[in-house]
This record gives sequence, C-alpha cells and structure tokens, in this order.
Amino acid sequence: MSDLFGVPMTLVALVLLGLLLAAVGSVAFVRYRQPILFEIGLRNIPRRRAQSILIVLGLMLSTVIFAAALSTGDTVTYSITNDTYEKLGRVDEIVQARSNTLKPTFDDEQIAPVGIVNTNDIDTLIAAFNGDENVDGVLPMLRFPAPVSNPIKKLTEPSVVIMGVDPRQLAGFQEDILDTAGIPFDISQLERAQVVANESAAAALDLQAGQRIEILVNGAPRTVRVVGIVQDRYITGWTLAEPAGIVMNLDTAQFLFSLPPGQNFLVGASFVAISNRGGVRDTLGLSKTVTQSAIDAVRTSRLQVISLKADSIDQAHD
Repeated sequence: MSDLFGVPMTLVALVLLGLLLAAVGSVAFVRYRQPILFEIGLRNIPRRRAQSILIVLGLMLSTVIFAAALSTGDTVTYSITNDTYEKLGRVDEIVQARSNTLKPTFDDEQIAPVGIVNTNDIDTLIAAFNGDENVDGVLPMLRFPAPVSNPIKKLTEPSVVIMGVDPRQLAGFQEDILDTAGIPFDISQLERAQVVANESAAAALDLQAGQRIEILVNGAPRTVRVVGIVQDRYITGWTLAEPAGIVMNLDTAQFLFSLPPGQNFLVGASFVAISNRGGVRDTLGLSKTVTQSAIDAVRTSRLQVISLKADSIDQAHD
C-alpha cells in the first residue's frame, strides 16, 4: 500500500511515530515528576485483571481488523495491477480516433473503432518515434468485433475481437504474442486464410491448431484456418468486456473488413499502440513524455492519445 485515503504511507508512518514518541515521552515525564501518581495508576492493572484483559483484547482485535482490511485492499490492488500488466504487456499508450468520452476505461473497451487512423497519421507517428530513445516500438492494429463459429464442434461466439496486426512493425511487441508454452509466435508467417486464436477464444470455441472456423463479416461467412493458440494479451484481442480474440495479419484484416461499396480494402488502422522503453512494469515513468510526444506528432483533433497502462494502473489504485 502506497497511500491511505490519498495520504502517502511514509507520511502516515512518520505522524504515527511522532504520536507514539509523544505518548511515551508524556508517560516518562509523569513517572519522573510524579512517581507516586504513576504507581497509583499502575496498581489498578493487577487489581482489575478482567477489565485490563478486556481492554487489551479489544485493542488487539481492533488492530487485527484494521490490519486485515488494509491487507485485503493490498491483495485486491496487487491482483488487479498484476493482471493489468500481464494483459497489456508492452502496450503503454494508444492513438485512436477521438470518441465522445475523453478517456475510455480499460473495463469498458470500445472494441469497434469509432474511426480509422489513416495511413498518413500512422506514417507520421512511426517517423516521429524513429530513433526516439524513449520508445521501443509503434504498432498499427485493426480491431473489429465479429461472430465466429466452429462448424466442427457446432459452437458459436456472437462477439469475438478480430485483431489485424502489422508484422512489419512488431519490433518491441514480440513478447506480447506468445504461444501457450511462452514462445514468441511469428505472425509474419501467417498466410491470407490463416489466423491464431487466443486462449479465451480457444476455450470458448473448443479450438485446436489446424481447425477451420468461420468469421461472419457483413452477413457472409469467411473461412479461415487456426494455425496456433496464443496467450491472452491486449494485442491478441483480449479485453475485460470481450476476452476472446482472433489474430491475423493487418493486410488480411483490412481485406476482410473492407468497406462496401467501391473500396477494395480498408486503409488504415483502428489504433496505433506505442511501447515505451523498458519492460512491462518499468515504463510508467515515461508515459507522460511519450504521450505528449505523440500529441505533438499527430497535431490533429481527430485523434486522441491515451496513456492506457498508466491510466489503468491509476484506476487499480483508486
């Protein structure tokens, strides 16, 4: 626990230590100046043993209850923050089309994009962070919800998050696409009709590598083959609202979710993920700097930059 009701625990500990020293000092002062009065006060303890024991037990019980409440809060906070770090992985900030809400919360994901980040903005972001020592990677992704069915098992999920990931920009995010054994999965090897499913989608649809599934797009089923199962991560389609996800190459997703009529494929991405320098848990200190750099780079009111990991961790501590 780092704070109590918004007050830093270091300050709380110092104040309590000061009060303890003041109390001990006052007792010592009375013992020195009025020893007889001090002895009169002490002799009531053995004379009234039952009351003394009840007072001590009451103080012990109240201390245990208070400590248990703080410990439970710490446990819940740790569980939430640990899950947030694990699922977000290397994703620290995202750039997406501006929505009606200032900052979408991590537990209320806007899965279907409110707009597309066009290729010019994507190129601008990539160029702006090229060589930036605070940034390890910039990754454009396309995200749409769609019904997915497993015709062999006759199972259907009404809303699965379809993720299109650009393998050419995967630097800095390789550790976010891991198979169930924890080995990085190379999505650049995926062909047009090949996808990987995250663990939640595999569990919901009883999927195994090699099976074919159907993705319903604009009322028409599109058949693809699952070539692997990967761990639940933000860039593999996991969200609190819809944990099941399917991952494919970005160009495949752009072709799959083409906008009719008269457009062969969807140009752009739903959002652009940014990975700060460092690992998964040691990047929050750079979040404000990188966020401001992204805002300065895009320079348009159409897009918003969200400090996704920092905001999610702050919410967990609230």
